[in-house]
Amino acid sequence: MLINKKAFLFMMTIIVVTSFSSCLKDRKFPVPNSPQTGTLVINELMAYETLSYGDEFGGSATAEDWIEIYNETDSAITFGNRWFLSDTVGTLNKWQFPSKLQGQPIILPSKGYLLVYCDNLISPYIVSDSLGNQLHASFRLAHTSGAVVLSYAANGGNPKIVDSYIYGNQPTKDISFGRLPNGGSNWSFCTQATPGAANQ
Repeated sequence: MLINKKAFLFMMTIIVVTSFSSCLKDRKFPVPNSPQTGTLVINELMAYETLSYGDEFGGSATAEDWIEIYNETDSAITFGNRWFLSDTVGTLNKWQFPSKLQGQPIILPSKGYLLVYCDNLISPYIVSDSLGNQLHASFRLAHTSGAVVLSYAANGGNPKIVDSYIYGNQPTKDISFGRLPNGGSNWSFCTQATPGAANQ
């Protein structure tokens, strides 16, 4: 049986579009709501830590989980109390960034990194911190599986997701999980934890 060429191409277009749509219909993509052009991403995390990576409790038994945020934009972004971190998609405002850290605004430069320790401390920072630049979220990360969510509330509205990731079991202590390459779309266990630096 002969098939008209135009009819054949039309049928193939329908098949391709239908197949593509079926791949995406169950995907939920976070809606960027950053006040700057570009994207802030959750770049690396450690949910099963026994060591300490630079916080004021270094070398003690109170080692902490952490989340690294990467600024992919071409502009510096000032964090204030419109920004939030959470380990629960249903509760975006679980921890609110302070407007200042020891009197100074929190500025993440272009292509820069921001580290937040997840140690279930209520205060956004430790007063006795000699470095004066450390953030402590009011939750910990579950190493069996969990979520990390960065959100932003524009003009006093409800927070909207800027970036989020749901991770699986983290079976090995002191191994970080991050985007490879740095800032990319693929997540993998890192060969070396690099809080505040490019992922490896």
